[in-house]
Amino acid sequence: MEQMTFFSLRKNAPLWWYHKSCDLRASAGTLWFSMKNELSEKISSELNFGEGRSCNTWPVYLMLCGLSLELIYKAILVVKKQKVPPKHILKNLANSAGIQSDRRKEDLLSILTEAIIWDGKYPVPKDDQHSKMAELSKIENRSLVDYVEWKGFKIPQPNNKLDWDSFNELWTEANDLFWQNRS
Repeated sequence: MEQMTFFSLRKNAPLWWYHKSCDLRASAGTLWFSMKNELSEKISSELNFGEGRSCNTWPVYLMLCGLSLELIYKAILVVKKQKVPPKHILKNLANSAGIQSDRRKEDLLSILTEAIIWDGKYPVPKDDQHSKMAELSKIENRSLVDYVEWKGFKIPQPNNKLDWDSFNELWTEANDLFWQNRS
């Protein structure tokens, strides 16, 4: 009985959800800053990864960003006393939480959803979901890359739409909404 009470307490306490979101955000930030060139080389050396092996944690960084957003959106739902769905689809959770959306934000949330479900953990999605790779690639090309002209060619150039500052902007918007609903 006591264990069930503790479970129910955590499940219905917005701050448990919120603090887990903060922990995941902190972990994402740690990975982000460890991917900086000088730090990445030092970390790779300290961890004895071997010659030429870098600390490429981009998919895991995205997964942690996605998980952090998932939990803060769910924290907002708990504050509002709404049912927390067992799904990871961030654009649906954001919408349920009351986050205003546009195509740019929906694309970023779609990328982070795939990072939660498979891209942060596995090299490919499940066999019956192989089309997810092509779909993710299409969204990433549309959202995370700008094409610049160079000698008559269009060259893809990363636009940093999911760098730390961009992710933090998404998270801060949800954080503000959480605290508005909390008061």
